[in-house]
Amino acid sequence: MSYDFAFVKWGQDDLGRSGGTVTWSVSLVGLDFNSSQFSLADFEAALADAFQAWEDVAEIDFEQHTGSGAADVAVSMSFLSGSTVGLATYYFVPGSNDGDNIDTIVEATIELDDSEFWSPFGQNGNLDFYAVSLHEIGHVIGLDHVNDSSEIMNPVVSATGLGDGDIAGAQYIYGASGFFVYGTASSETINRSTETVDVTIFGYGGNDTLIGGSGDDSLHGGSGNDSLTGGSGNDVLIDTLGSNALNGGNDNDILVGGIGTTDGSGGSGGDILIGGVGNDDLSGGSGNDTIVGDPDGAFFFGNDILVAGSGTDFLEGGLGADVFVFSTNQGTNTIGALNVNMSNPGATSAIGADFESGIDILDLSGFGFSSTTEVFAAITDTSGDAVFSFGGTTIRLIDVLEAELDSGDFLIA
Repeated sequence: MSYDFAFVKWGQDDLGRSGGTVTWSVSLVGLDFNSSQFSLADFEAALADAFQAWEDVAEIDFEQHTGSGAADVAVSMSFLSGSTVGLATYYFVPGSNDGDNIDTIVEATIELDDSEFWSPFGQNGNLDFYAVSLHEIGHVIGLDHVNDSSEIMNPVVSATGLGDGDIAGAQYIYGASGFFVYGTASSETINRSTETVDVTIFGYGGNDTLIGGSGDDSLHGGSGNDSLTGGSGNDVLIDTLGSNALNGGNDNDILVGGIGTTDGSGGSGGDILIGGVGNDDLSGGSGNDTIVGDPDGAFFFGNDILVAGSGTDFLEGGLGADVFVFSTNQGTNTIGALNVNMSNPGATSAIGADFESGIDILDLSGFGFSSTTEVFAAITDTSGDAVFSFGGTTIRLIDVLEAELDSGDFLIA
């Protein structure tokens, strides 16, 4: 596996940083091919696939240019002398970071030999339009030739796709593929629900609506009162400023609030919800969830509502007068001070008491009790903890005994 870097790149001139959006256009005037077997659209599709192959592995976004003005990369047919079948040329300016020796590409061209006989993917033994385009695009993004014939960047193109070195080189320059979207200081909606790659969205200022796609997304609200929706995938939603609504969606999500109120819903999957210092409303949804009303060690705190949902859940209200909401058939649940493993919700453990009699409330209104006498009949002390068990739901209060509880600790209607 090998690659070589030409010390030029698109976008930010830091290695491993996104190349941003690069547009391309194509003119196939002069292309020689078997028109009874292929169309110009077949070659244009092969070229689009070549750009997409690089985009799939590195943090650079190629888009075909359809509007007025020039594209960033212009692909055309041209006579090339000798054995040269493709030629990439780029134009660059000095990078903004002094001393890093990396220049910024501002424009590029790719010429393909119009004296050759081509097929879209090398069919019938003809010259492979896709593979040669893939090679030349490699130059356009900053890669040089290598001696390994298994790599597309070998000067004699025999590979038909990206090799391990090609991929490593592109990721060295731009970072691994993902999708970064940056908002503004204004209120706006950024909707990436159709994306299948991992999306990172920064809302910045304003009251924003951020929507992720089906990848493992990371959404950051910034200042303002924001609405963040992860969608499917294992998402991270962080919004520590303002009053915000966080919806993880499907799969295993992490939701983190902060100053102001947080209305958080984990959705399905094993989720972690951390409320912040405001009066928060946190619902785990289905799956095995960890729900924390106030962050550990917070000086300020809120009066939180924590809704368990189905599954095996761990809940910690923190300081303040908190309400824990349960209903029937919600599995095994634990209320206590928690040791939260942010990378593995299943590794969360209880390390002490959290529920405070006379301050916190267990909302059992979904069980159909007519009196708190019925509630106490469903509670037993087990290993130093008061354990409520009724209607398919178990609630363990860590380091709290039944005798320490009062009828005022329960809401039954």
